[in-house]
Parts: sequence; structure tokens; C-alpha cells
Amino acid sequence: PRRGEGGGRAATRAARSASASRETAYAYEADTMQGGVYDATAIEELALRSPLAVVARAAQVAFGVGRFCLTAKVDEWLGREEGPDVVKQRSQELRELLVALGPCYIKVGQALANRPDIIRDDYMQELEALQDKVPPFPTPEAMQILREELGCDPSEVFADLSAEPVASASLGQVYRGRLVGASRDDGEVAVKVQRPGLMDQLVLDIYIFRQLARLANEWSRNNLGCNITVVVDEFGAKLWEESNYEVEAGHIWNFGRNFAEDPNVKIPQVYFEHSGRRVITMEWIEGVKSTDLAGMRRAGIDVDAFTRNGVQAALRQLLEFGLFHGDPHAGNVFAMQDGRIAYVDFGNVATLTSRQRDVMFRAITHVSNSEYEELVTDFVRLGFLRPGVDVKSIAPAMADIWRDSLGTSIRDFNFRFITNRFSKLMFQFPFRVPERFSLVFRALLMQEGICICLNPDFSIIEVALPYASKRLLSDPDPSMRRELMSIVFKEEGRDGRAVLQWSRVKDLVEMARQAQDGASMQLNEVIVDFFRGLRRDLVSGSGLAAALGPPAAPPSPFSPAPAPPPAAAAAAATAAAGGAAE
Repeated sequence: PRRGEGGGRAATRAARSASASRETAYAYEADTMQGGVYDATAIEELALRSPLAVVARAAQVAFGVGRFCLTAKVDEWLGREEGPDVVKQRSQELRELLVALGPCYIKVGQALANRPDIIRDDYMQELEALQDKVPPFPTPEAMQILREELGCDPSEVFADLSAEPVASASLGQVYRGRLVGASRDDGEVAVKVQRPGLMDQLVLDIYIFRQLARLANEWSRNNLGCNITVVVDEFGAKLWEESNYEVEAGHIWNFGRNFAEDPNVKIPQVYFEHSGRRVITMEWIEGVKSTDLAGMRRAGIDVDAFTRNGVQAALRQLLEFGLFHGDPHAGNVFAMQDGRIAYVDFGNVATLTSRQRDVMFRAITHVSNSEYEELVTDFVRLGFLRPGVDVKSIAPAMADIWRDSLGTSIRDFNFRFITNRFSKLMFQFPFRVPERFSLVFRALLMQEGICICLNPDFSIIEVALPYASKRLLSDPDPSMRRELMSIVFKEEGRDGRAVLQWSRVKDLVEMARQAQDGASMQLNEVIVDFFRGLRRDLVSGSGLAAALGPPAAPPSPFSPAPAPPPAAAAAAATAAAGGAAE
């Protein structure tokens, strides 16, 4: 039984769920599939129980995709494939085709909408409509799924459940209701119900994808340097996780724990006792859609503060927690009356390891300090490029992209521009976007899109740099401390002595003061403690070489500045500590 659930109701729920499972065409609700665990071998076995269904589905897909490809080829023969009207029409036809083919293909379209290495920009923009504009399924079918998952009639749990869904997505749709016994002013919930027959469709489609991948694997290895079967399995594993709402309930709980002490972020409560594999019940969020500028102004919400809070929350997810919302489009992000940013729909969530987060910090500093060969090395470490790639041949192209994107100041930075230019670079060099980083791109693009809707002059990097500076100064993690030491010290002279870069110290402190990330740490105390320890190291001459590590170009988010005389290093550390206290 799930948390808070009595044994009787759990037994009833299990019996009804088992009964429903036996009625499906292939009994896909096998124990190996129920936990949201992706198992390619089990999928193949289940699909082959009905080979006629596999053939029929393959024929349906082949006909739809083949017709679209033939139309595109005719456009090419006639020399009109680049015409604006033709491109718009074909991109719309592609989106409609994916919707018609069902949830798995909608997810493919959503993934392609954030893959500049695969699809052109104008098609990407059209496919973005798949994020929140998907036709709903009939309500009676949703009520039947609710009965099976809850183990009782929905009216015994929910009062005033909406007659029609208030939102619809690729894998499910949402109803608004109220828990039985709750007051009129409390207990409103959002009830998400999975699409009927979803697992049946996913098993067939993933099986077909894997067979096609096997056929193309040798060509892919020779020409693209990657294993397509692995790519399909990455996609399938993520899809399997999203299709299990018990996993999503766990994501909500983890997000709530991460942001528990952040006064700027609201994560809804999840009701585990009224949730299951195909149903999830969570607190209803009453707020203004994050792109509704007029609505925010009517509600008296500070738009600039909300925008900063949103970027800070996204940065904390990516660089501090390593657990981030992969689908923060306007329909999943709301502004609450008190100015907090609220997230909903946690099905598409991904993680970053501590090593990946460290490399991303380094990448930020390398970009800001125009160290492009080091930036290419960061891409190798993150899996975008294979080890051994010619870094020097890629660095000039990378430099052109970032110089153009930054313009004359950091206020000119635009992440959409970066993505568009990066998409062209993908076809010139052997880049591959790892699955989780396609979600990072997607999350950042959506966040920037929301910010620009609210304030066209907003620059996401103006919030990112103060956040990164504060983390560098305050994070006690040894890897972050080494990164900080490599920034504030530079090895100079023939003897390679480490010299304190006073201007960088001042810039870091001033930039960090601008950060408003909702963390409870006291920045002044952290800086004072750091520089007191640094002064001790400088006076005693111990610990500094170990902290700096092997000689390397110091990655810095600030322009290089002249170093003070070596004799002034200890005094500079003392002054910095005093300045921070002030």
C-alpha cells in the first residue's frame, strides 16, 4: 500500500488494476513494467505476443511518415522547399502528423523541438506547440481510470470535479476538483489522469523504434559516431518514467524538499493516498499564467521580481540541486498573488551529477572570460564531443557564436540566438546533444521565453553571473573551492608564484551581492570566513599550492585585470574580509 493508504483500499485497488490489466491486448501490466523501469527485453517479448498488431502499427506509421517525406521531396524537386509559405505549411503538417500518431510521436516532436543538432529552427518553433496544445480524450474514459486507480468511485474522494479537463498533454489530462470534506476555501486539487491504453501504444512504438535503430546502427556508428539503439533506449527510459505517476509524485516531494526554505518558490503538495500509477492528485495552484503580463499587473505582482525569482529558481535546480524541471513552459509556471513562482507538472524531470554541475560552472566562467578552447574542452567533458576531437579547429567557430551573442554588453545576450547559431555548428562539427542536456536547453529556452514576454530587455545572464559568483564564494565543496582559488589567484613570473587578483576578488564580491536566490546563507559571514582562512594560508604559505592544483589558465567570469604586487596579497585578503563585513 502507498503512503497513508489502508490495506482494504489498497487490496481493492490492486484487484481492479489487475483486472484492467488482463483486459489489455498484450497484458502489458507485467511486474517488470509496473515500477516505471524501462526494460527493452521485456518490451520486445510483450510486443511479439501479437505480431499482427506490430505489423498494423508499422504500416500506419510508414504510411503517414512516407506521405510526408514524399511531399517534402516533391517540394525539393520543384525548388520550393525554402519558400516561407511552404516551410510553414510543412512544419504544421509534421506537427499534425505526430499528434495523429499518438503519445510516443508527440514526445518525439517535443524532443525534436529542442534538438538543434537534428532539426532546423523553423520546424523547431512549430513543434513547440506540442508542449501544451494536444487534443483531450473523452472524460468517461478518464473516470473509468480513476475508479480503477482509486479503488472506489471518484465521487467518494473528490467533490466538484470538473466535467471536462482543464488541460491536456501528450500522456494525460488534468481535472480540477476538491477533496471530499474540505472547506470551500481549502482542499482544491488538480487530478491528472493518464491516457487510456498508453502502455499498449508505447510498447508497440518503442519496439518498432528499436528495430529500425538496429538496422541503422552500423551507418550511424560510421557516420555519426553514435549508437542509435542507445539513443532510443535513453528516450524510452525517460518515457517510461513519465508514464508512471507514482514516480512523478516522488519528484514533487523532492522538489518541495529542495525549495522548502526558499520564500520565492511554491511547490504544490502531493496527496499520495489519492495517487497511483495512472493518477496523481496534487494541490491546485491558483495563479496567473507566467506570460500574462496584464494579469500580473492587475494582481499587483512585481513583474521584475518574479522574473528574477524564476531565473534564480532555474539556476538553483540546474547548478545546486542537480534536479530540474524539464518542461517549464508557460502552462506549467505560474505567478502567485504574493509574487512567488509556482511550478506544476513534474513528469519531465531530469538530473545532473555533481561533476556535470561543476563543468557547467566552469563553462560559465570560460564564456565570460572568452576562453574558448577551454569551453570546447568543457563540451567534451559533458559528452557533446568525443574525446580526442581537434579542440583548436572548433574554438574559433565557438568564439564567433559567443561574441555575436554578447554584442556590446551582457544585456545583449540571448539564449535563443545562441541555440540557433549552435544548431548550424552541429552540422559542421561532430557534436551530439546528450538527452539530459537537450532538456537543459529546453528548460533554459522556455525560461528565457517567459522572461522576454514579461520584459523584452531582460538578460538571463545578468542574473546568472551574480548567482554563479555567490556559489563560487560560498560553496564549501572542495571542487568549487578549487575553482574559486583558480579564479582569484593567477600564477605569474618565472617561478610561477600564485598572485592574488584583487580586481577579480572585488568583482566577485560585488557581483555576488546582486544575487537573490532564496538561499538562507549569510553572504557576508561566508566571505569574511573565506578571506580570514585565505589570509592565514598566505601568511603561513601553506595550503595554497594544493588548492590551486596544477598550472592552468584561470577560468574567470570577469575580464583579466592587473595583479597587485605579491607583497600586497595578505593585506588584500585582510581588506577584502573587512570590506565584506562592511
